[in-house]
Amino acid sequence: MENRNRTVFHLSPGILAEDLGRVLKGISFIPGDNRQTLEDVRFYSEQQRPEERYVYLLDEQQMNTVKKFPSEGAYVVLGKLPDDVKTGRASVITVPCQVYTATGGGPEQSGEQLLSDIRTVFNLCLGVFHRHREWASKLQEIVLHRGSIDELCTVSYEYFGNPMFVHDPQLYILSCPIWKEGMVNWERDELTGTLAAPAELLSEFQLDSEYQNTLRTSEAQFFSADLRGHRDLYVNLWNEYGGYMGRLVIVELEKPIREGQKQAAEYLAGLIRDVLLGYGNLQEVHGRAFDRLIENLLTGEQISDEAVADRIRKLGWQVQDSYTCLVLYSETNAEGHFSNISFCNYLESVIQGSHALLLDERVVVLINTRVNPDFHPAMIEVLRDNLYMAGISNGFSDLLQIRFYYRQAQIALNSCLARKEIKWYTAFSAVASEYILSHAARELPPEYICDPVLPFLDRYDSANGTELLKTLRTYVLSERNTVQASRALYIGRSTLFYRLRTITELTGLDGERMAEPERNLYLRISFFLWDHLRQ
Repeated sequence: MENRNRTVFHLSPGILAEDLGRVLKGISFIPGDNRQTLEDVRFYSEQQRPEERYVYLLDEQQMNTVKKFPSEGAYVVLGKLPDDVKTGRASVITVPCQVYTATGGGPEQSGEQLLSDIRTVFNLCLGVFHRHREWASKLQEIVLHRGSIDELCTVSYEYFGNPMFVHDPQLYILSCPIWKEGMVNWERDELTGTLAAPAELLSEFQLDSEYQNTLRTSEAQFFSADLRGHRDLYVNLWNEYGGYMGRLVIVELEKPIREGQKQAAEYLAGLIRDVLLGYGNLQEVHGRAFDRLIENLLTGEQISDEAVADRIRKLGWQVQDSYTCLVLYSETNAEGHFSNISFCNYLESVIQGSHALLLDERVVVLINTRVNPDFHPAMIEVLRDNLYMAGISNGFSDLLQIRFYYRQAQIALNSCLARKEIKWYTAFSAVASEYILSHAARELPPEYICDPVLPFLDRYDSANGTELLKTLRTYVLSERNTVQASRALYIGRSTLFYRLRTITELTGLDGERMAEPERNLYLRISFFLWDHLRQ
């Protein structure tokens, strides 16, 4: 049930018929096209057009005077419905005259009564609406005062007559305020302190086809008693982008769960979803276990290999899978904490094999490239459409080392921001040389690290109007290929040879020394430093 205005829990004619059937016998129900829109009860009058938010009452005597029974709407008829009446698209609950026992939620009198007065049926209907309205009002009060999911579930325990719990996508428990014998014995996670499903149950779920099918449903459904020995009524929680957030589970241990309670479960699940999204993110309110794991790995916390393997196995991943780490930034969302959280939900829903979280007000994304080896096109589209920039690490195959690759992604992003470049993403491999050189120059300025040939030739060129330094640079970076170097310099090979002889005569640096691995590397690094010095 998608009902964005949850200030009122609307009943369907089916829920009303089901609840009346708990105190009255022989009720019959003709379902029509009515949606879940009922919020009160009224006496029927032919002079007024029926509204979808009301159920209308009339008795057998009034039925005989009605010229034509309405073809739409919801109705409760006391007495026998004539055989020739055509109800069309209307929903009709027929209540035969009978002896019944009044309760606190029914008429003012108590004890056995003869049900023959439409006002008595009116009071019974009022009692049904009152019970549901009172429950919904308590839930709204909790949400209004920014209460917890535990409070929502506690208030709903009496309403459903059964215990319930809420878990996240990895079956870590977000709420289980009332535990009853027969429910799962949750295990406490040492890292987060969060309760979680035991490993053997996870294994059972992974092999159970019925459970796997439940991961695709959007409405309230029953999970059979085959696996656990009792039925569960569950509702999956989906974020606004279709990402799976977990589910609400009502455990059928104390009372039979009625069909009409599916709609009530959907209403409760909608409020739980709103609380999770409205208060920030699961990490802040309840502590998403996988987010905590990634945060601890990123900050260098000591975690056992077994603990890491156990947690990521719940995602269907392995420690030694192939990964890429990204750090994202958006100037428009630099202070927009909740916008970034919403973006995390969106990103996970459109990039298969990804997990996104907030760290230091930046969006951190871990992508399992075994699951999604070709994530780049979708990622670039997401960045472009949402005006985010990203730094991307090198690929790696050991999740335990993620903090180093997270740092790579940070360095790549910060380099792009420092240059004020308009690029959707920057790979660490593209800025690695710059990073190495900047660290090399921390103790000594670049001009004191470079090969001394460079400043000498620079001074000589300035004094003589030559281009010996440019020639040497081009020649070295062209792997000493004279054809490529002369083309790049737009000079003939004879001119190039003349310049190289001049360089050798002035500095002693000949082709043999340039070919020495260490000297060649030193020259290359020196040219990068020299370029950095001249910027």
